[in-house]
This record gives sequence, C-alpha cells and structure tokens, in this order.
Amino acid sequence: MLRFALAALLLAAAPVVAGPEGRYRLTGVQDAASGIELRADHTFSYGLSYGALDEMAEGVWKQAGDTVLLTTQPTPKPPVIAPGTATRTDEAPLRLRVVGPAGQGVALVDFEIRYASGEPRTGYTQDYGWTSPGDEARTPVSVRFAVPMYGITSPVFPIDAARANDLVFVLTPNDLGVIDFRDQKLTVTPDALLMQRGNGTLRYVRD
Repeated sequence: MLRFALAALLLAAAPVVAGPEGRYRLTGVQDAASGIELRADHTFSYGLSYGALDEMAEGVWKQAGDTVLLTTQPTPKPPVIAPGTATRTDEAPLRLRVVGPAGQGVALVDFEIRYASGEPRTGYTQDYGWTSPGDEARTPVSVRFAVPMYGITSPVFPIDAARANDLVFVLTPNDLGVIDFRDQKLTVTPDALLMQRGNGTLRYVRD
C-alpha cells in the first residue's frame, strides 16, 4: 500500500512538460517584426516585416524530438515575369519597362542587359521604366530581371533591337511574399524557437 501511495505522490509531483504550441515573437533583430504561432491542431502562421521586405506563410507543423518542421500549405505559386508588348522607338537605343497585370509600372526590379560586345549593364527599373543612355552604341542581345529579396529571377529574354527596342515585361505576382517552407526546421529550446534563415539564426521567444 505504501509503495502505491508513494508512486501516486511522485506522479502527482512530476512537472507537466509543455509542448511547443503557442505564440512567439522575434528578438535580437533591429527594425524587424516577426512572429510564429504554433496551434494545437498542428497548423501554424508566420509573418515577417523587415525594411521593404514583407513575407508570410501558413501551413502545418510536426514535431520530432527537439525539432519542429514547418511546411507551407497550400504550396505557393511563385511570381512570373514574362514578355509583354514590343515596339520600335527612335527616341532611345533601348527602353525597358516592367508592369503589373493591370499595367501599372513596377519599380526596383533589377535587370542585367548583355550586349554583343563588352560588359553587361546592370540597373533597376523605376515605375516609368528605364531608358538606355543615348550614347550606348552596342547591340543588346538579352535581358534578365530579378527581385532578390523575394527570390525572383526571370528567364533570359532575347532582344532583337532591329525589330523592337521599346520592351514591356509583365510581372504577375501570384503568391508574392508567401514563403514556401518545406520542412523548415525550428529548434526547440526551453525558452525559444531557433530558425536558420540564410547565414543567420533567428530567435523567437514566447509571448
């Protein structure tokens, strides 16, 4: 009887180990706001805002020991940059413009133009586009676009400037800003979740 009573006492006194469920906020990164919520039904929400970058994700999580794995659901559809209209102009050697689906100009899209000779030219668009300097006498042969903060890189588009040198490209955002987590690892510590992103570690503490 005493043995059973002692066992019951030990079980009653044993601490309840909390699971990783809860809300967490990012610490230690200046000018960044970010949070993770792990819900009891094994769904999660994630968001981050840092300078011009805004990203989010929702999906499911699972736990294996001291690790939580995040997977975005449904799988986000990445943005697409595709050729639009192409016309001739005598006002400049080359004009580029990136627009959204409704025709609005899109600024801050990086580009790299390659020529038949010499070094490539790099730059970025304004909402009204980009115009090649008037003294550029080289023949452009291709252009590629990128938005590095969102991991967007277009195919290489050939340029036939004799046929068309006023070129419009269409950026279809689709699920722009939705991060495609695929078993993104979170390390569970007694007081935080640790996420590896790029070359750094993000530390999230419970709210």
